[in-house]
Amino acid sequence: MITLTKIKLAGGDETPRFEATLCWNGKPVAAVSNGGTGGACRVWWAAPARRIEDVVVTYRDTILAVLREASREAKRLEPALYAHLDPEADPFARHDGEDALSFVCMHEVELSRHIKALDRACKSRVLTRCPGQAEGAYYTISVPPTPAEIAGVKSRYPGHIVLNELSSRERAERIMRAEPAPPESVNPLTRPSRRD
Repeated sequence: MITLTKIKLAGGDETPRFEATLCWNGKPVAAVSNGGTGGACRVWWAAPARRIEDVVVTYRDTILAVLREASREAKRLEPALYAHLDPEADPFARHDGEDALSFVCMHEVELSRHIKALDRACKSRVLTRCPGQAEGAYYTISVPPTPAEIAGVKSRYPGHIVLNELSSRERAERIMRAEPAPPESVNPLTRPSRRD
């Protein structure tokens, strides 16, 4: 799993401007940054360290594994945009792996913003999402988030997901993906016609 730690945000024009440590399966493997001008992320394949003697070089096999994981993750997050990616192919062949890694890093930065805001909000309110809500939207119910209050909200609003019950990462991902999906509606163009 690819994650970013030690994220330092600093505004940005077209994309978030940041510096962070790229971790793969919990271990730091690179330093990553973006200038915030809409370009791709820059990656330095060495574990960040305070002193030059402590730098751990990232091996080629690890780099390949990270780029393949980034391809799989980008394909999962944006299937239409990354349909052409083959996660098992050589990610260096067409720079597809690097493009996918840049996308995943930007996604992780956006996810970290949502995590902070939602964690703060969950301390004092109950947050719910209902089917059909837009990305980033949720309802807040101003009650202390005790287990009894959360159970009361669930019984009053069937179909809603109570975000307080989810892990920080999972609730942020649901907000970003506009989940839960809206209930299936009947399309009037495909509805069978009635004959009188």
